[in-house]
This record gives sequence, structure tokens and C-alpha cells, in this order.
Amino acid sequence: MIMLGTDITDTTEAPSGTTKTTTIAQLVAAAGGGGGGGGVSGWKNLISDYGADPTGATPASTAIANACAAATAAQPKAFGLIVPPGIYEVTASQDLPYNLVIWGAGASGGDVTGQYIGSVFRLGTAFTGTYAFGFKDTPHVTGMTGTNGAVVSGIYVDGGLYTGGLAIDGFYIYGPTMCVFQNIKIARMTGWAVNASGVDSAMNEQFPFGQTWTGVAADSCGTVSGGGFNLVGCEDSVFTGCYSIGSSNGPGFLVNGCDNSKFVGCNSEWNNSLTSGYGFYVTGDWQYFTGGCTFTGCSTDSNGTAGFYCDATWTTGGGAGTGPGIIHVTGCHFRRDGCTNNPAISAGIYIGATTLPMIFSGFSTMPSIGDSGGTVYAPKYGVYLANASYAQPIVFSAGLAWGVTNGAYTHTAAGWPANSAVFSQTGVLLTHGDNSAPTYGS
Repeated sequence: MIMLGTDITDTTEAPSGTTKTTTIAQLVAAAGGGGGGGGVSGWKNLISDYGADPTGATPASTAIANACAAATAAQPKAFGLIVPPGIYEVTASQDLPYNLVIWGAGASGGDVTGQYIGSVFRLGTAFTGTYAFGFKDTPHVTGMTGTNGAVVSGIYVDGGLYTGGLAIDGFYIYGPTMCVFQNIKIARMTGWAVNASGVDSAMNEQFPFGQTWTGVAADSCGTVSGGGFNLVGCEDSVFTGCYSIGSSNGPGFLVNGCDNSKFVGCNSEWNNSLTSGYGFYVTGDWQYFTGGCTFTGCSTDSNGTAGFYCDATWTTGGGAGTGPGIIHVTGCHFRRDGCTNNPAISAGIYIGATTLPMIFSGFSTMPSIGDSGGTVYAPKYGVYLANASYAQPIVFSAGLAWGVTNGAYTHTAAGWPANSAVFSQTGVLLTHGDNSAPTYGS
């Protein structure tokens, strides 16, 4: 059994019934080379092999660049880089080679706690560039639609000391770069925590498809512009247990053209903008993106305007056999959205001028007051429907729509849009009032 932490202990039962312990140093020393793309060129240490300062007193950018150059020279073999616990000052944008495997000591704490623990990359006050770390599909590989992105685990990226005033992203993903991220925190960036929106028109797959993220958190980002996660064209991806909190100028998750992708157990809270403070924002023209995008077991809390907002559209011309993708929202809960700003319109679920089919099942919305108390309950509406009719089916079933003013705002006396052949409501309980004194059936 391998136990992952600051060090690795491999406790394996020996023939005599005893156990043996292998430290990370021994595992690193034992790591050898291999052929083709599946071999490991060796494990290197950012401190002992490249001279990085883990105290943050002197910049580590040269050490990081030298490690990346060594990884590039080792291509196509995988190149392992260990990042021990510490603070590493980053002074300029750094692109990470596609074969790089970064193994950090973990990431804990954040802007809420005021602690930054683990393997922390911290932007310097005079940082230059537009992102901390870049993941790109270059160089192009003949006959391939895309390339791997670096495998990154157990690191922290913090932009809290930067004073330049520009929008700096934590991670920037360009083109068909298939990244694997796990146990990562990105805090206090002036731009997006992760900006996965780079388009490479020279490739067959132009967008950052095939993302696999587990336990990636965005904390208090977007202080100049942007927000948590900007996901454009991230089709065929899986986002599990990802978390966005406290974005200043954008949504927690912006989802554009992410067909055949899954958001599982993701949370989005306290994204504060009055105009774009959405937990999950499904938007853009999905002309070239078909299939379904699913949100399962996700939740929101106290976002500036709405928990889940969709104004995504679909236009014809995306290619042979294309049609509008379907948005599935299942088993999700939306709580107190609008509480931070008390806007004129706030909703757990806000359906804008979308032309995509949408299915909500097993959902719930609930109003309450903010963490600091007071008397302002939000959201005003459990479900808010911006249009009187919709071109594609909008289906609600087996849910509780609960808002302070109304369970649903719907434009018609009957309670739902007039084109009932397109819009359906089955087994949805409408409720209004605060959470201590609800009035059911309205």
C-alpha cells in the first residue's frame, strides 16, 4: 500500500510477514529510463537538482525554467519533477512541457484561512507575463490532433503579492492540450484561476478537450477581471470535486462548448459580482458542440446573482449531423444565491435567452441569509425564466423551487411559459418565503 504525503511510505508485506518502508528518496533513486513515450527519464528535485530557494527569499524562476528545459530535452519520455514543501517565487510566465510530471507535497489553506501550505508557487510583486503556468499543444506532432498537457499534482499557485494591476491567470491552457490536474489550489490571481480557452486553429481539435481534473480549487481570483474557471471548448472532459469561491469579477465556472463533459460534485460559492456573480454560467454559441453536458451532485451558495445561469445558444451550420447539445442538471442544490449583493433579480436557477434544451431533475433551491446574519433573504426566486417562451424543451422534474418572493418567475398567470408543449413541469413543488416560514404550493 502506498501512502501519499510529504514523503512516500511503501509498506509491503515481505515473505517473512514483516514490512519494509521505502522513502521518496529511494523511489527517486530507483526511477530509471524507458523507451518510447511510456518510459520515465528520471525523477529530479526542484531544490537539490535545480537550486530553487524554498523560502521565497530569492526567485525560483530560473530553476523552474531549467527543469522545464531538461524535460523538453527528454521528450518523448516522461520527466518527473518533485517539488518539496516550500514557497517558490515566480517572476515570469512559464510554459510547461507536455511530458512533464510535477509531484508536489500538496496544497492546503487559502484566502479564507490566510494560510498557504504545501508546495507553493507565489507570484512576485513585479511578475511579468499573462499567466503563471502555460499548457500548450506546441510543438505540433504530425498526425495527432493534440498533445498531452503536463500532469500536475499537489501544488499551490498564489498571486496575492503581485502589484502590477494586470489580469494574470494561474493556469492558461491553449489548443488541444489534455491536462491532468489533481489536488491543486490557485488563489488570489488577478485573472482567472484556470483559463482553458486558447484556440489553435491549425489543429483538427482546436480547443482544450479531454481535461481530467480532480480536487482543483479557485480561491478569491479575478480581482482585476475574470473569475474561477474559464472553460471554452473543453469537451470530453471530467471535472470532479472542483471548487470555486470568492471570485471578484466573474463566475465560479464559465462553461462554453463543453459537450460530452461532466461536472461531478463541484461547488461554487460567494462569487460576488453583481452582474456576473454566477456559480455555474453556461454560455456562448454551441454551434460546433453537440451531445450533453452534465452537472451531477453540484451545489452553489451565496453567489452574487444566480446559482446556475444559462444563456447559451445554438445556431445551424456546425457540420453534418450536428444539433443542439443538451444540458443535464441532476441532484444539484442551489442555496442563498444573491445574498452577497441583493440584486433586483436573484435566482437559484436563472434561465436566460437560451436556445439549448435543458433538463433539471432532483434539484432544489433554498433561500436564507448570509453568514454574517441580518435580514436579507435570497434568492428572490427559486427559478427565474427570462423568456415567455423557448425554442427548445426546458424540462423540470422532481424538484423543490423555493424563493423568497416566488418559487418561480414565469411571465404567465398559469405559472410556466405558455408553450407547454416545449416547456414541462412535473412533480415540482413551488414554495416562497424565508426558510423558517415557507409557504408551499406557490
